[in-house]
Amino acid sequence: DLVKVVLEGEDVSGELRKEETGMAASKVAALPRVREALLRRQRAFEAAPGLVADGRDMGTIVFPSAQAKIFLDASAEERANRRLK
Repeated sequence: DLVKVVLEGEDVSGELRKEETGMAASKVAALPRVREALLRRQRAFEAAPGLVADGRDMGTIVFPSAQAKIFLDASAEERANRRLK
C-alpha cells in the first residue's frame, strides 16, 4: 500500500485494515453524536482543493451534492477474497 498511517510514532496501517477494526468503527460511527461530529469534519474537506472519498456513505450522506460520484459494487464472495489478500 502507498498510504502509511502513523500514530504516536507507530505504523498502524495494518491495524486499520483489519476486519475487526472496520466492524468496531461501524459500531462507533452509528452513534448519533459521533455521526454528527464526523459529518461536520468530513464536510469541511469539501472545500478546495476537494478530495477523493471512499466509503459507504460518502456519495449519499456525507457529500450528497458532489460534482462526480462513482459507485463500485462487488459480490460478497469477491469482497471476502479481497480481504484475504
